[in-house]
Amino acid sequence: MGFFSQIQMKFVDGINAYKSGDIVTLDIDEKNNEIIIKGFINRNAPVIHLLLNKLTHVSLETEQEIIEKNKSVVGRAAVGTLIAGPLGAIVGGMSGIGTKKKKGKEKAILTIGYTEGELVFIEDKNITITNFYNKLRKYIPSGGTEIKSGHIRL
Repeated sequence: MGFFSQIQMKFVDGINAYKSGDIVTLDIDEKNNEIIIKGFINRNAPVIHLLLNKLTHVSLETEQEIIEKNKSVVGRAAVGTLIAGPLGAIVGGMSGIGTKKKKGKEKAILTIGYTEGELVFIEDKNITITNFYNKLRKYIPSGGTEIKSGHIRL
């Protein structure tokens, strides 16, 4: 665990151990070749150990990039859901066509794909998230089991 190996983000989707909106810490543990995900506020949530050799893809996009790429009602609704839940899906799906500038901080959406699924996180875009993403990309290609009480290996 070193420079740019740990970040905090809001969990969006991917495993049942956390609820959407939970703040988690993601840490690249190079010694054990895994990403460790643990609750930042909810310390009782299980600690997730995702082996780096199970990574299949990783992406970092802004909500605006996703909207531009998916100029459709479905794409906009999906982004709305990521950001604000069911109400966000309605607002996102009904949003107009064309490019709009969003006021406030731009949101970064980090997707970590692994052999059994995907994990999605969101947070205000910043250099730490970008650097974490760049470090994580270096591990792209090379069932979850509980390894001890409260720790799950994916």
